[in-house]
Amino acid sequence: MLVTSGRRCSREGREGMGSTEVLLLLFLTLGPIGSTGEENTSTDITFPLPSNCPKSCGNISFEYPFGIGSGCFRPGFNLTCMSHSTDPPTRSLFLGDGTVEVIDFDMDNGIVYVKTPIVTMGVDEDYFNHTLIDLRNFPFSFNLLANLTSSSADSLTSNKIYVAGCSANAYLVDLATNTTVDSCSTTCYPNSSSPHEYCTISMYYWNAMNFTSLEIRLTRLNQNEHHLFNTSPIKAFMYHPNNFTEDIEKILNGTETLVTMTTLAYYMADYPTCKEAKNHTMTYACRSNNSDCFDIFPNFAHQNYTIGYICQCSLSYQGSPYIPYGCYDKTFTPSLPNNCSTKCGDVDIFFPFGVEEGCYRDKSFFLTCIRATKPPTLSFQDYYMVVNMSLEEGTLAVKKKTYDYFFSFAYNNQPFIGLEEIFILNWIITDQSCEYAQQNTTTFACVDQHSSCSDKKINSNGQKISGYRCQCNNGYEGNPYLLNGCTDIDECRNPQKYLCYGTCTNTMGGYSCTCPPGSSGDPTQKACVPDKKHTLVLGVIIGVSNGVGLLLLSTSLIILRRKWKKRKQKRIREKHFRQNHVDQATEGTSRNYSLEKEILWTEAAGRGKG
Repeated sequence: MLVTSGRRCSREGREGMGSTEVLLLLFLTLGPIGSTGEENTSTDITFPLPSNCPKSCGNISFEYPFGIGSGCFRPGFNLTCMSHSTDPPTRSLFLGDGTVEVIDFDMDNGIVYVKTPIVTMGVDEDYFNHTLIDLRNFPFSFNLLANLTSSSADSLTSNKIYVAGCSANAYLVDLATNTTVDSCSTTCYPNSSSPHEYCTISMYYWNAMNFTSLEIRLTRLNQNEHHLFNTSPIKAFMYHPNNFTEDIEKILNGTETLVTMTTLAYYMADYPTCKEAKNHTMTYACRSNNSDCFDIFPNFAHQNYTIGYICQCSLSYQGSPYIPYGCYDKTFTPSLPNNCSTKCGDVDIFFPFGVEEGCYRDKSFFLTCIRATKPPTLSFQDYYMVVNMSLEEGTLAVKKKTYDYFFSFAYNNQPFIGLEEIFILNWIITDQSCEYAQQNTTTFACVDQHSSCSDKKINSNGQKISGYRCQCNNGYEGNPYLLNGCTDIDECRNPQKYLCYGTCTNTMGGYSCTCPPGSSGDPTQKACVPDKKHTLVLGVIIGVSNGVGLLLLSTSLIILRRKWKKRKQKRIREKHFRQNHVDQATEGTSRNYSLEKEILWTEAAGRGKG
């Protein structure tokens, strides 16, 4: 459903004149009304199934009205899933509490494929009895007829009994009344060209109401009396002609000895006609919009009364008619192929919208890219041009251009160009709540594992239209309507939006912002502050460091002072040494001079005396 509401703006962004235009386009609904048969238009708001209802057993899938567990099935449609301790482990699915084994379902046509036994009477045996199937207390039939069109009736299923062997008498007995329903016999002569004689019993004209449990009783003709030829066992089984081809050879040759496949048609037996059933909306089985109801007859011979009804999705729809909104458009696409256009001109295209076949969720989301224009334009419903779209807001911005009008003034044509207006179309996936939508996993739109569903209400023409949209979970961004469409946001790469004054660490779906070791506080609001203990330890460390530094400095100063003193003393000694050396040299010279002078004086004095 797409609902357009609220704003109508001109190209300049001004609000348009006049009252706000509200346009309701029932466009994205998975269930429009109208089809053949008795059409369903009711919705039971008390219907929701438990969220934990199983949908499969082994490799067999099924849908409501069938189910396993309390509240998961319609009365009469309960199933039993049995596990087997094999290697590898296997599971088997049974109708009811485990009497008839299921092979498969055809939910579109209301058919269940079940196993029925191959009954074998040995060559030396004269009689043999065996139950073929027991459907008492089940809304199933071996043969049913439905008026699927207004002009003719169609057979939903019709089975046969096949009896093979020589000299056989086969009697089909209704266990409920212990009466013979039908019989057939075979004869074999020595010159017979067929290795296997057989006879069949058709259920086509049976009254489906009268026979629900069947037993096959086998006997042999008198061989001697009839001069018959008997060299093989007798085999009997139930089968559907459409499902029976080469299997008969396997059965007759003995390679298939256990079971064969029979088709059963299921129907709603709470009321005999659609008309009566629709008067009881709380129990009426055809829950989905776009579903039809058809009366059921026992067979062609009993079309004067009905025994119940069946539901089918309307023409051009498929899915399950037995759950709300279970029938969806056949053009429905749950995922996006790789070759889909993601842009048209300047407009980005996001799934569920698309332009190519198979690239949009259903035909309601179909857009047209007009590539003949420059640049290409994206068209919606051939009337609007798409400007942009938003998955988060659930909006489609479109504009329409009014026609150019030419008005005649005097004899001159004056052109008045129409004003382009922008409309904001609000859209929802469908007119159902998240609770309802999640019950049908085939059509539920929020497919990404990191997405969630939100109920939405949109006002349109004074009415509130309810539906839902999808969004990526917090910490993720992208397209919730696609598998793996929501990707993790790396908040640490955008500190302006995701504040962190500490250490930022990205996580899946979020991020952590922590203070460095030794500090505390809220780093998303302000810077971290050191812890008191850390401050004390830091003070001690600083004090010790300062003390050690001072000690080293003092020691260094003392050592340097001593070295300085030593160097100073050395210089003084060297100075004194040099001075003393000069004085000694001078003193020696003077001393030598005096001695010489004294010697000369002595000599002179001696000569004077002489």
